[in-house]
Amino acid sequence: MRRPIQILLRFMAITALGVVSMGLIASQMVPEIAKLPEAVSFDTEDNIVLPELPEGSTIVDAAGEPVGTLRGPENRIVVPLAEMSQELRDTVLAVEDADFYEHEGVSARSVLRAIKANSDAGGVEQGGSTITQQLVKLNLVGDDRTIERKIREASLAIQLEDSLCGDEATKKQCKDIIFQQYLNQIYLGQGAYGVEAASRAYFNKSAAEVNLAEAAMLAALIKNPTNYDPIENPEGAEDRRGVAVSRMVDEGRIDREQA
Repeated sequence: MRRPIQILLRFMAITALGVVSMGLIASQMVPEIAKLPEAVSFDTEDNIVLPELPEGSTIVDAAGEPVGTLRGPENRIVVPLAEMSQELRDTVLAVEDADFYEHEGVSARSVLRAIKANSDAGGVEQGGSTITQQLVKLNLVGDDRTIERKIREASLAIQLEDSLCGDEATKKQCKDIIFQQYLNQIYLGQGAYGVEAASRAYFNKSAAEVNLAEAAMLAALIKNPTNYDPIENPEGAEDRRGVAVSRMVDEGRIDREQA
């Protein structure tokens, strides 16, 4: 059996266990289970590509000096991963996908961790999607709350990583491509798409200059940029930032004193 298929089947088993443990009743499950063969594709799709991200256009004067910016519906400034602070990258990984650089697109560990966190919190505190799955959701499958969509998301996440990690690319190189796309694409509130635009909107600085405290705030926004907007809802934003900081401690990114 090919490795991608083994990975997906293991993920499906863990996901099924999580679904059962979280109390979904059989009458809800049966119609969705019947759709699973349609959702899963083990055949590699050649057209799985990451889209070009829209940016604004800078207006310059006769001397080449910038005088303004024309923006479309998305305020975004695309920057390479190397121009995002290490603190920002580490914090997003701790909050969203701690073993991103180890898994193959899906992660049973993430599912189990989310089940435990949600059980402890008595509600949905964490999701089980990897960063690759979140990118697939943004670009390919949407966010319908069905098992069919979730399994298709996992299948395409494995295929995306497999297609990027060719013979000439190392695993870290292909992971960096996915992580860079993710950090430049996500919406973070106040009309800002991507971490560079968000860093400038909230802190008036570039993503390269973001420190740990600011990184925790930006990472907190990923889950719900409207509810956790620090301008519109400072108390809610502070609470969610605390969750992000706790996750960083749990993952060994910072110690208690730093937290």
